[in-house]
This record gives sequence, structure tokens and C-alpha cells, in this order.
Amino acid sequence: MARFVERRGADGNRRIYATIRKRGYRTRSGVFDRMADARAWAGEIESAMRLGRYVDRRVDEVHNLTEAIDRYLIEVLPQRRPSTQAIDRLRLTWWHEHFGHLLLRDVKHDRLRPAIKMLRERNNGPASIRRYFSAVGAVTSAAVDWDWLKTKPDMRPLRLDPEPKGRVRYLTKEELVRFLDECRKSVNAALYPAAVLALSTGMRRGELLALTWPQMDLARGWVTLTGDQTKGGESRGFHIEGVALGVMRDYEKMQRETIKVVHLKDRRVFPVPAQHFRRAFIGACKRAGIENFRWHDLRHCTASYMVMAGVDLLTVAKVLGHKSTRTTLRYAHLSDEHVRDATGELQRTLFGGGGKLS
Repeated sequence: MARFVERRGADGNRRIYATIRKRGYRTRSGVFDRMADARAWAGEIESAMRLGRYVDRRVDEVHNLTEAIDRYLIEVLPQRRPSTQAIDRLRLTWWHEHFGHLLLRDVKHDRLRPAIKMLRERNNGPASIRRYFSAVGAVTSAAVDWDWLKTKPDMRPLRLDPEPKGRVRYLTKEELVRFLDECRKSVNAALYPAAVLALSTGMRRGELLALTWPQMDLARGWVTLTGDQTKGGESRGFHIEGVALGVMRDYEKMQRETIKVVHLKDRRVFPVPAQHFRRAFIGACKRAGIENFRWHDLRHCTASYMVMAGVDLLTVAKVLGHKSTRTTLRYAHLSDEHVRDATGELQRTLFGGGGKLS
């Protein structure tokens, strides 16, 4: 007996999911744009089964990548952390658009090799490309669980350049002034407060975009991230004051007046699609004459200026949410001057100010 369920696909359009279960036959399923097509498909297969003329096809010859991505976005992605859902949705939408026609059995290294060139042409580096492949790999893993694939395709032969060591790109004070000035002028009203908050706290872009107003106590100047919003899965808190607190209070007032409600309740602080946010950021950098700078580099600015201000690396790691201080050690060279001062003071205390032991 066929069963039909209506759902929304990755592109927002209605899709009809049809499933046929009949004793003695493997379960068949398909995805269609129209109910009429789904019923015609089911009727043809059920008729062939009744007459004994049905020839079963291999499971991996039935479904394509578009169907798998659509089902993954509905059933699996919502279970992921909110901080990762937006970027994973963007990556899977890209696969959906460019390789959705492939049968699941063909989603493997030799057929996906052109994707590497296409992503490089979009200025994606090795680390970013690996994450795109990781996203589509998660879909094929789910397809195995759904019995849409017998085994997960082997991606190991894919060869990419090694990921570069963690870079530290931060803005000079002059660049910072130009950057913030252009963010303030942006037509995207969320860009300037988001940049100020990111610089003040070191929050990741996904964490910022998942932030809701109840998590911001503007009376105390305190921001709280929950464990399901952070990359490390642990809650973090931040203190904001001065300019940052003033900017967020003004932004909160502006947003409340814009949407004409007294309480913002569970509304997101920055209700802006990730791609719009990215475009506004790129535009601000271009107008400010700043090159080779990404949104994530705002975290490097936060860490770098903290270290140069004398904050110890353990505290920097806690603020940024690093699970291991090894990640934070990339900023250690910025504290050389402070190390020199500290060890100099130690030696003067131990041995006095002279050049010889007395």
C-alpha cells in the first residue's frame, strides 16, 4: 500500500514523499514535485507487483543526492547545534544545486572531483573545501541508515593541499577605525553592532547569529551563550561595557521600534540571513581598503589585543571557548614584550640590578 507525505524541500518548494510497502518486496520510496506524479509512480509499481512483473532495482540506483539532501535537511539537520545549522544548510544547498542529479551510488571521489575546482574558484581554501565534503558525507551516512545506500561512498582518494597552520590576521588600530566606520555606514543595520559585539567578546559568527535577546542582560552588561549554541558545546558568558554596551542598547531600542513590539521575547538579536551578512561584511572591508580579512578574523583581533594588553593565555582561551590552550598558543608571540618584562623583573629580584652575582 502506498503512503504519501507532503514536506518542504531545501529550496522551500513542496515535495511529495511516496513510500510503497508490500510483503515479499523491498520497500520503495521516491520524491516528487506533484501528487499526480507520485500517485502515477506508485500505481505503476503496485500494478507490476500484483501481476508479478516487478523487477527490483539495486537500492543505490533508486535515489539521487537531491532527495537525500531534502530528507536530511528535514529529519537530521534540526538535531544539530543551532550554531552549525545555518552554515551546513548553505553548504548542502550548494551540493543540491550543482550535484543533486547524481544517483547516491555515484556520490564518490571520481564524480565529485570537479567540485574541488568549482569551490576553489569561489576562493574556498583547503579547510573550507573539506567542510563542504564533510557536509555531503554526513548526508551519505544518513542515507545508509535509511537503507538508501548499502555502504557509504569512499572519499579517501580525494587529494587536497594540507590545511595551513592557524593564521593570525588582526586589524591594526588604523584599519580597525576604518573598518568600524564603514560598518556603521552599511545599509545592513545589524553589521555595525554585530562587529562591535564580535570584537568585544570573540564570539563566532554562528554564535552571534543564534543569539536571542533574552540572552543579553543589557542592564548588567552580560551576554550568555548556551551549550547548544557554541562550537565546544559548553556555555560561555561575556561582560560588555562602555561603547559596546551603548551600541547594543541603541540597537535593541532601534529593533524594538522597527518591529513595533514592547518585548523582543525570543527574537534573534541579528535576524539576518548568513549570506546577506557576508555580503555586507565584504562590502565594508572593500570600502575600508582592507584585504585578506574574514569575519572569523575578528576573533583574532579580540585575542590579539587581549594578549597585547597583558591578559594571560588561559583567560584568553576561556573567553574564546578554546577547549585546548594549544589553539590559543598561536597568539603567544604577541606577548613577548610582556614575557620580557616579567622575566626581567624576576631576574632583578633574584640577582639584583648588577651584572654579576655578589
